Amino acid sequence: MLTLLLACSQAALAIDPPEALSGARGSSAGIDPALGIDNRQFSPELVGAMRARLSGAKGPALLGFSSKGLPASGSPRVLVLLVEFDEYPARPGDTPAAMRDRIFGAGGDFPYESLSAYYRRSSFGKLKLDGDVLGWFKAGPRSAVTENRQGREDLIKKALLQYKDRDFSQYDSDGDGVIDYFAVIWTGPLGEWATFWWGCAPFFSDKTFTVGGKKLNAYSWQGVVSKWDDPAAAFKIKTLIHETGHALGLPDYYDYKPEMGPKGGLGYFDMMDSTRYDHNCFSKFMLGWIEPRVIRTAGEFTLRPSTEAGDCLLLLPRGGSDPFGEFFLVETRRRTANDTENSLASGGLVVWHVDARLNAAGDNFLYNNQFAEHKLLKILEADGLEELESGKSSSFGYMDFYLKGAALGPDTIPSSRLYDGTDTGLSLLSKGGDYEVRFSVGFK
Repeated sequence: MLTLLLACSQAALAIDPPEALSGARGSSAGIDPALGIDNRQFSPELVGAMRARLSGAKGPALLGFSSKGLPASGSPRVLVLLVEFDEYPARPGDTPAAMRDRIFGAGGDFPYESLSAYYRRSSFGKLKLDGDVLGWFKAGPRSAVTENRQGREDLIKKALLQYKDRDFSQYDSDGDGVIDYFAVIWTGPLGEWATFWWGCAPFFSDKTFTVGGKKLNAYSWQGVVSKWDDPAAAFKIKTLIHETGHALGLPDYYDYKPEMGPKGGLGYFDMMDSTRYDHNCFSKFMLGWIEPRVIRTAGEFTLRPSTEAGDCLLLLPRGGSDPFGEFFLVETRRRTANDTENSLASGGLVVWHVDARLNAAGDNFLYNNQFAEHKLLKILEADGLEELESGKSSSFGYMDFYLKGAALGPDTIPSSRLYDGTDTGLSLLSKGGDYEVRFSVGFK
């Protein structure tokens, strides 16, 4: 359906959210490094793949970008490198075998028991991650590490060369001579947000370095725990899940700096916003995990929880036919699967306003959730208070779901109008439901 719609119409680094440590969102500390690495956008590779998919093209993406990362489907193997420093020896319980179980095995507490389990559920079985854990590599004193990109890459080279006789071809799923993605996990305390000792997902800059005949590209860099001085602190699997989302090509959705650009992010309601919950239906659409049902006529609809069933509707403006324009996505979210969080309460219907217009080069979206005129992806707050957008609240709450009786239209707050005020002709009325949610859609 989306292919027909399009026919009718015609190297980034990303950073773990600041609240993982301090509860602050986008403080001024560290904001310059974050801007310099441009983690606000989808990978051009993923946007190109979407354009190719919607045009009905077969084979590689139409746009030939080289910044590849982790494939969003199949059974790629991920390499995990454990690094310990003299001042901060690895904790006794964090053996390589235990870390492998937490990353690729049964792991810990649901729904973040392991990287593999989370992404198998999120992708509806399309992405089956497995891999190996190497280490702990003894890197010497942490104080001797040069805290810049070169220092980080020198450390990684030194560690990987200890395993140079290993078969690294198993981590290159497409045989292009580049390891798809690897993760580095280190000991010791975290630094300030967006500084050297903070979680991030860079691309390896030295294109001449090889190990086992393979070059390096996408990787993640993160501490083993949030609070090093707490002996009960658990391994930060949610950071690894978030950073792996960047390796797949997803952007940050959280607000870096409240005084600049649109406020509120997605109200913590997404893995790429707060390292919690599932990925939203727009991200899953981009990754090819779901194909929303396109609605251009009035009707009654029922949606099962998207985290379990992948149900999602795409509502186009009256007369619209371009998926690279403004539209609305509708999904049901319940406390199930990767959304099993006590703070979600019973959940309900969620409406997203997407502005997917492309930039002049056609290689990425024009808008982002940090410093653009308005957001690429906005979660609508059904209670009409617009607390996320005004900065009065940082969290998407229960009353922000479109519960029974909640309506969306040209004159509601928020409204179904485009960002320039154009009436889309769309209206929606939620009729509720205990598991599935029923609602009507109107067009005028």
